[in-house]
Amino acid sequence: MDVEESLRALRERIVRAEGKPESEEARARWEASLKRAVAFMSTFYGVLGIATALAAPRALAKGTMDDFKAMTQERVLGLLDDYFAMIDAYKAGESEDIVPEMLQHEASVRMFRALLATWQFGPVAPEPLVRLAREILSKIFRIDVSDEELDRWEGPSDPAPSGDAASGAGGE
Repeated sequence: MDVEESLRALRERIVRAEGKPESEEARARWEASLKRAVAFMSTFYGVLGIATALAAPRALAKGTMDDFKAMTQERVLGLLDDYFAMIDAYKAGESEDIVPEMLQHEASVRMFRALLATWQFGPVAPEPLVRLAREILSKIFRIDVSDEELDRWEGPSDPAPSGDAASGAGGE
């Protein structure tokens, strides 16, 4: 599901639950708020996907992380730049869309981005990248999985079908 589809689905659920705002000004604020929420979730969970793929070396080597396989270095770095833009907007008082752990562990994610910028994407991630990915999973996303489990994990047991969602189609 791409961002526009997510936005449409979220809008429909809110309208069913609460109704649509009456005034034009309220509708514009409502729409802007929905777009920010979808962009935040898309970015936040995109970073989760990147960290998951890199935290599990066997899954990465086997190529079982379809979302990551479809990513280019440019897209991954752009997603992380969007993540930092959310943090910067929060620090500037321009947004309230933040998870406290994002601020607490910003330095680790910036180091993660710096390492990703120098790595030639491939089936084997360098150990410092794997270590930072695991730290991000644990500290920001609160996913506590042992190193042994991540070292053994070979990816999803039932990979996503290679349709539009898995191939990254929709919007490009």
